[in-house]
Amino acid sequence: MHHAQQEIERLLVALGELRPADRSTHLERFIKSFMQEFEFRRRGWIRAVVAVDGSAVRRRLADPALRAKHRTALTQRPPAVSDVLTDMYLDKLGGGDPRVTDGWARADVQAELDSVGDGAILRFTVLKEARNYLVHGSKEAHRRLEAALEGLAAVDSAFELKQSLTARILLTWLLSNEQRRLRLLLNCVPELWRAMVVGETLLAARPSITLS
Repeated sequence: MHHAQQEIERLLVALGELRPADRSTHLERFIKSFMQEFEFRRRGWIRAVVAVDGSAVRRRLADPALRAKHRTALTQRPPAVSDVLTDMYLDKLGGGDPRVTDGWARADVQAELDSVGDGAILRFTVLKEARNYLVHGSKEAHRRLEAALEGLAAVDSAFELKQSLTARILLTWLLSNEQRRLRLLLNCVPELWRAMVVGETLLAARPSITLS
């Protein structure tokens, strides 16, 4: 949480010191690295939460919708949790909603994640799709970013992009209006981390009984 907030603060200071012509390039690099780091750290967070929660495997095995491949891995002794919690699986978890853990998080931990509002998730989705668009530049990435922006604009008119979407226009738009839109988007990440840290604290205070 604090790391993400510090990264944002450093970005805003840097943008204030850079020449206007250099700000878009700096922001593009930041969005790519910032969202990639969140993705990487979230994987680690889920794995760490599962590792200290002795009820996690039992809870997943009780789910009748659990994939056969995952059930086979988790019924091994010891359970092959790492075979299930792959990078690809974790990145696709919840269809992009970072609150969703597919039942891996204990109920009280999940409740903390669920306390993050839908508005923050809409902003997170825009950031995530912006990163993908800036990295790949494909038609599909373009379409997904447009859809994310439309979803956010439906609840906050400040995010109505009234120009044709390109990478240059996106970055210029985020830097305009004293970077208000950019700040709002970025602040969803510390908000998510706050819920995740509270969840960790709950697990540490009341650890689950480990399966024998």
